[in-house]
Amino acid sequence: MQRISLDLLTPAAAGELAESLPFAAPWPGSEPLAGRPLLAASPLNPLLWAAVVGTAVFVAVLLVWVLTRRS
Repeated sequence: MQRISLDLLTPAAAGELAESLPFAAPWPGSEPLAGRPLLAASPLNPLLWAAVVGTAVFVAVLLVWVLTRRS
C-alpha cells in the first residue's frame, strides 16, 4: 500500500479530485488528526505558561528586593 499527500489550492480542486477517485479512502488513523484543535496539539502548553508566569514573578520579587535594599 502506498501513501501520497497532495496540497490542493482550492476546495473545488479537492472536491474534483475526490470525485474522480471513487475508491479512495483516508489513511487509517488519520481521521482524528484532521479535526484536532491547535491547543490540544501541545501538552506542554500549560507548563509553558506556568514557567512564564513563574519567571515574571521571580523577576518582580527580585526587582522589589533590589529596590528596597538601596534605600
